[in-house]
Amino acid sequence: MENLLNWFEKRLPAINAYKKHLSEYPMPKNFNFWYLFARSPCWCW
Repeated sequence: MENLLNWFEKRLPAINAYKKHLSEYPMPKNFNFWYLFARSPCWCW
């Protein structure tokens, strides 16, 4: 099963892309819930 997964990953790096762009996306340390409220007036136009 591992060989099949490695073969698939070589040809279509979907798992690596998922890890790089979605699951382990770097976030700033000071990012918190209040950033949502800072952007909300832009959505209310």
